[in-house]
Amino acid sequence: VSASAINHLPLHGDSWNLGYMEEGGSYPDEATRPHALFRIVHPAYFHTMRIPMLRGRDFAAADRGSSARPVIVNARLAEHRWPKRDPIGRRLEVPGVGEPGELFTVVGVTGNAKQGAWAADETDEMFFLSDQALAGADTVDARVTSFNPPRMTLVLRTEGAPTTALAPVQDEIARLAPGVTISDVITIEGAIGEQVATPRFYALLMSAFAIVALVLAAVGVYGVISYSVSRRAREMGIRIALGAGTAGAFRLILREGLALAAVGGAIGLALALALSRFLRALLFGVAPTDPLTFVFVAVALAAVALVASALPARRASRLDPVEALRGE
Repeated sequence: VSASAINHLPLHGDSWNLGYMEEGGSYPDEATRPHALFRIVHPAYFHTMRIPMLRGRDFAAADRGSSARPVIVNARLAEHRWPKRDPIGRRLEVPGVGEPGELFTVVGVTGNAKQGAWAADETDEMFFLSDQALAGADTVDARVTSFNPPRMTLVLRTEGAPTTALAPVQDEIARLAPGVTISDVITIEGAIGEQVATPRFYALLMSAFAIVALVLAAVGVYGVISYSVSRRAREMGIRIALGAGTAGAFRLILREGLALAAVGGAIGLALALALSRFLRALLFGVAPTDPLTFVFVAVALAAVALVASALPARRASRLDPVEALRGE
């Protein structure tokens, strides 16, 4: 459907930061300049990757070889450098890119995209058109010329499964550029999968431990309440005989079981609030102290405690007072 290229694919490539400065700006050295991820792309990259163009325009084929020196920045960089101001038309100098002292004009602002890690915050990015970024190949920074090319990633969007287009694309590349070597083939889903594989494993492992802990807690509550009922059989018999009735015995045992679970739940929730910040690296799209999660877990634990307490309470309510007193 569409095709383009980039020097480093998001989530599956290096992340190079270069210092830059606005037109007229002055920084004593590179360490004091603002930095952003440096990306070299071909036209239609954002369209192919479905990264929205929030403001301005995309690179065009007419930009190649023209005197225009466009640069596209992401929304995060625009918010950092020009809050509440229009970034379109701003001019940047990026020492080591293009000709010495060359200024690039911001022509577009794109949406933010995940780069280094799926769970990490987005970072500032600037995108340059491939042939213009490398125009001064004899003088540009060594970090830039090190991929002049040969290292670019071809990105393709297909109508069907991407793997079905692999063989025809490889054949066409071999026909057009016999000397080009394809070093890696991956889908964007595969790149995301590689990023989340380790945290997903840890999350599944911790979920398994949590389920085991929940089962043990339920068994523990049931065991404690059952033992208490067995030890209090005479008391239950007397209560029922004196008019408490089966409903009264049921409510008594259930209330004591839920009180026990409530104390444990309160302690557990307090510890969870204190310690959940250590799980931040395993979470994506949810805060460590997400209220909905805590409410859901509290309700789930209450339901388990209710079932674990109701079974012994039901057995206690069915005690025959005569048999209970005779047994004692």
